Amino acid sequence: MNKWTNEEIAAFDKAQTLHNRPYNDDKTTFEEDNPVWEVTVDNQVFIRGAKGIKDTKWYQAGTKNGGQIEVAGQKFEVKY
Repeated sequence: MNKWTNEEIAAFDKAQTLHNRPYNDDKTTFEEDNPVWEVTVDNQVFIRGAKGIKDTKWYQAGTKNGGQIEVAGQKFEVKY
């Protein structure tokens, strides 16, 4: 789990969506832009796909391989 600073949490709260780039098996990120809804609770960031989280390709790849998220011009390596 990532530990977020107060400034990073504030950026997530302000943005409401983030760019989600899970890694494929070869560690490249998804080619298409994949903005998703996000919410913060108790200094944790939660994201959700439009189809329901478990049925999305990004969820499958992200939980298997990790990935990157971007908000307010900052990129972060994450584990899903």
